[in-house]
Amino acid sequence: MSLPKWRCPKIFVGIGTGTPRVQLDVVDGTGIYGRRISLGNIDPTVYNADFQLKTYHEFASFPNRELFIVENSDRKLFVIENSGLIRAREIKVDLATWPDYVFESNYQLMPLKQVESYILKNGHLPNVPSTQEVVEEGVNLGEMNRILLEKIEELTLHLIEQEKRINELENK
Repeated sequence: MSLPKWRCPKIFVGIGTGTPRVQLDVVDGTGIYGRRISLGNIDPTVYNADFQLKTYHEFASFPNRELFIVENSDRKLFVIENSGLIRAREIKVDLATWPDYVFESNYQLMPLKQVESYILKNGHLPNVPSTQEVVEEGVNLGEMNRILLEKIEELTLHLIEQEKRINELENK
């Protein structure tokens, strides 16, 4: 039976083993699965991660780049700069929940007076992380987008209610 032309046979490569069990099988000297892979000049006693990559930016045309994935010489798909900045054309974040629940009839929209009191007491909006939390823990981009959309939807509901009140006052 011959394979279709577009399909390559699986090649199994073993590091530390002569009988690889998966396509890339890394086993340490004792025959136990290797848990860490390091590429580049990295001291494994200093960095404790399962996958480590160190690149060199000796190329004059890209002095500020640590790592990049390219489609061709004219198009970079993904770049991590020395500063830690990540550049990509698009990032897709999958979330299990999206804040359309704000528009459900049983959603308890916080009155603006309570929102104001919360802001005066805490220095940020309800259900939004504080500066200190963000500095200490960082921000999950998907979760932050969910929170921001929730706040936009709540603002929209407040605006609709305000417009109804204004129209009612104008009609009087």
